[in-house]
Amino acid sequence: MDSTVTDDRVDVHLAGALLALCDKKIEVAMTKVLTMLLHDERFSGWTPTDKITRHHFSLQYLHFYREKGLDPLLYTLHQQVKTTQMHVLDDVGMVKIFPVKFRFPPLLHFGNDHNPQQLAREMVKDQPDLVHFHNYYLSSLAYTAAFVKKQLRKPLIAQLHGYDNRSLKKWLYLPCLLALRNADRIVYSYEPEKEIYQKLGVEEKAVKLPVPGIDPEVFRPERRSSENRLLYVGRIPRPEVAHGEKSPFRLIQIVKMLMHRSKEATLDVV
Repeated sequence: MDSTVTDDRVDVHLAGALLALCDKKIEVAMTKVLTMLLHDERFSGWTPTDKITRHHFSLQYLHFYREKGLDPLLYTLHQQVKTTQMHVLDDVGMVKIFPVKFRFPPLLHFGNDHNPQQLAREMVKDQPDLVHFHNYYLSSLAYTAAFVKKQLRKPLIAQLHGYDNRSLKKWLYLPCLLALRNADRIVYSYEPEKEIYQKLGVEEKAVKLPVPGIDPEVFRPERRSSENRLLYVGRIPRPEVAHGEKSPFRLIQIVKMLMHRSKEATLDVV
């Protein structure tokens, strides 16, 4: 499983809601939908094969689009790829994995991967009818949005998955935040982001979709147990790339400390 209930399952829910949004809000005869997930897998340790075989929300989006009778495809990046890989997946569609040409801003471990020229050439070749851009740290949104709107002249949906607005870091993302003005729709899930859209003057484009934090059919409140039982739900990256990312390694250290205190402890990893 790729990520926690508040990540993959949430995105599956958002995918269904986003399809309804497309049907109602964008008046265009859609046939080909391009989704863009422009980051590599340094943070996760996934191989290119993992990227097309393991459960991930980006593939789930393609599945939902296919169910709607659309022709979906996915652009993504991987640090081990030297030339573009193309994979046709059953019930999903086309996945294209591009090499990383450069990284900016520097010193980041995630979301600063770029290959704009090759992506632009591929978009011209594929001629999508709608582009759905997944924003991670926003670093590639500015030039992608400009190309989609000015060169392809196609509708653009920008879906914000995270934005680091702490301290001076937020100024690194200002050009990309301004690029949200090029989007036809902005999909978000967290109320604090609304203030950003108000300041940018794009509040009318921003659509908040509800986030089901848990599945009540699976997680049911019961009386708290006295046993030391820990639960981890999410990816398991390599230890050397786990710093700053979700991983079970800190919980393993906690279990070890509990055992040293002569207490029994259980760690469930899903």
